[in-house]
Amino acid sequence: MWTIDKVKPYAKNTKVHSPQHIAKLKASISADGLFDALIVDLEGVLIAGHGRYEALVALGHTTVPVKHAAHLSKNQADAARIAHNKTASTEYDSGFMAEELKRLMDADDVDIAALGFEEHELDFLIEDLGTVDIAAISTDLDADIDRQDAETEEKVAKTDASEEKLTKALGFNAIPIAAVRDVRRFIAQIEADTGKTGAEAFVEFCRGR
Repeated sequence: MWTIDKVKPYAKNTKVHSPQHIAKLKASISADGLFDALIVDLEGVLIAGHGRYEALVALGHTTVPVKHAAHLSKNQADAARIAHNKTASTEYDSGFMAEELKRLMDADDVDIAALGFEEHELDFLIEDLGTVDIAAISTDLDADIDRQDAETEEKVAKTDASEEKLTKALGFNAIPIAAVRDVRRFIAQIEADTGKTGAEAFVEFCRGR
């Protein structure tokens, strides 16, 4: 058990806690107590439990249960914080996330691949944070352009091969019940016309318009 003033929130924590989420945590802690200890690094900075910490402070708690991960280096603690947030949340401060990932990619004691991000997610998050290294600029611009074009085509092909939810593609997620029969007739017709079924028939029809 630590006094709560020994625990330090991490200034660039990537997980976003809305006021509504903190209110739910306060209600849960008030009703059932705190099930999970806060996890802090060598210097007492939070690795996991920022939302619970905010709720405990708001509730007036003066002592808190703590797991002290003193065996982790600073970079390992920062990586553990991101890994925990990645599995526990889908809402992030994208600016802080990009800064943290960019820094940790250069650390020799952190495995970025273990944080749970796909390669295209990392590319998207950090692409605007690169710095110009004058010494690394190639004098063979034609080769650079050709290589960049090939990389772009590969990324486009990979993106095109992935799938998107139909509701996002169409821009709406519901239709009136009375229209369902009409839509089913439409799908049946384009399946007959294209010789394909379901999503493949729909896409084929759209391409032929």
